[in-house]
Amino acid sequence: VRQPEPLSSWGHAAILKVKEEPGDQVGPELEKIARDTNAADLDRVRALFLIERVGPRAKYELLQPLSQDASAAVRAAAYYVVGCHGSDRAKALAASGAKDADPFVRRRALEAVVRMGLSPETPFVPVDDLVKLLSDPDRFVRWAARVALERTPRAEWQDKAIALSDPAGAAEGYLALTRTAKSPADVKPVLDRQLEWLKKDSLGTDDQPRLLRTTQLAILKAEKAVPANLRAEIDALARKRFPAKEEPLSREYARMIAWAGQPGAIETILKAMPEGDENKPLQIEYMYAVRTIPTGWTPELN
Repeated sequence: VRQPEPLSSWGHAAILKVKEEPGDQVGPELEKIARDTNAADLDRVRALFLIERVGPRAKYELLQPLSQDASAAVRAAAYYVVGCHGSDRAKALAASGAKDADPFVRRRALEAVVRMGLSPETPFVPVDDLVKLLSDPDRFVRWAARVALERTPRAEWQDKAIALSDPAGAAEGYLALTRTAKSPADVKPVLDRQLEWLKKDSLGTDDQPRLLRTTQLAILKAEKAVPANLRAEIDALARKRFPAKEEPLSREYARMIAWAGQPGAIETILKAMPEGDENKPLQIEYMYAVRTIPTGWTPELN
């Protein structure tokens, strides 16, 4: 279990060589280490991975108690290995990990259910659990929950996702709705809700770029179904906040102003352009934005 670089070719070869001597005793000895609560967490995790990798495969009777272990590292490893199995009770066990107290364990459990074939035709995770995790404090858990949610029947969670009341969860929910939309028309309610959020002055500096990026993706998905008034409304709220104190946020608003393409958009962006050599990366970003505006150019602006 302490083989250096166990995932490398030479490390794996060394493990297989060690395995030849004790033969059939390797599995039971590794299982003994995995169950030993006095052993180091890393040794227990390595033992569990080796059981799955070099055989015999880990049994449910081993994985179930380890998924409830006091060590979060061991629980996470157990859910990772569970994801390599496909029985109904293994799927139920993986689904239960979404409620674990540790964020890394929740993430591993969510990744496991996706690897086990979660799909709209074969859902085995309660959508309410996944929708709740869209608002998880850990961004990796939010991402994993969204990926899992997209593999469940959309009709069961679309209203719940669009009604989320926190900006981080709402951004993930809108992204899931956009990615699973069957037609551009399905995206219109998402765009309407996103616009409501973007108009709020209470949004934090982390929430604004999240919602702006999900709005950009929804616009691309909606294609010609974009509401006629959306460009003017986006332009008004973006110009109100552009340029922002935070440079990454200014970049997002510049892109939105350019997409809206309203009169004076070119001047608005160029007016915020840093002078000289003080900030060339931002100059490039602004030029990248204005290049998409087809009309409104004058000799002076050129």
